[in-house]
Amino acid sequence: MLSWHRGEANAYLIAFCGTLNCKPQKGKENRTAHALTEEEKVHMLAAPPLFEYAAVSLLRVDKYGTITVDSCHYSVPEEYTKKVIAAKVYVSEIICFDDNNKVICKHKKSHGLGEWIIDLDHYLKTLRAKPGAIRGSVAFAQMKEEYKHLCARYFASNYKDFIELLLYMKQKNIALEKVKQVIKQLESISPLDISTMKIRTILERNDDISIADKTKTAIDEAASQQLAELSQLIPQNSNLQMKEVIV
Repeated sequence: MLSWHRGEANAYLIAFCGTLNCKPQKGKENRTAHALTEEEKVHMLAAPPLFEYAAVSLLRVDKYGTITVDSCHYSVPEEYTKKVIAAKVYVSEIICFDDNNKVICKHKKSHGLGEWIIDLDHYLKTLRAKPGAIRGSVAFAQMKEEYKHLCARYFASNYKDFIELLLYMKQKNIALEKVKQVIKQLESISPLDISTMKIRTILERNDDISIADKTKTAIDEAASQQLAELSQLIPQNSNLQMKEVIV
């Protein structure tokens, strides 16, 4: 007997079925099963939506800005504190929605007991008023290592400035890698004086330059098109040069 692995057996079965489906059938005017299936597709009903394997719950956000699922606390954006939100609880994920069915946050589901899963981004406005609270907080402990390193190296003595930077990045949808590139520029000038204001200034200046370049390109294209239209107005046997026409 042949000893096959499951994957090899499945591959053989798929190939064999493919051969059969492409074989002409005498009783079907020598058409193949594959061709007949394609003809039937236009008469078939649309496939039903995927089955949602999630438990849907209405949950009240507590005073800490968290919801509780299976004894674990999960943070939500601070503006939803003490409000009721909807949550879909999957085996490995939790998705939260507002009243308009808009996704407001997602979390990987914890299978521990009494754990706190906190996203620092959900508390930035509160931390702006109390920046010292970030030190030793659960939110800071669970923050990505790249952000911890950024804070420790450049904002260890000014947590408020660090919070302002995170708020700015969130509002403008700016990636951390872009901020790191700007900091590298600043370090070459003044490595001991890195601030959110300087980072913002360079980012916004770069955006202005980018907009100017795009505008310049559009003007150049319009000018080239206009010159091309003018050149078509000149007879081919004319001795006039384009520069004379333009003057």
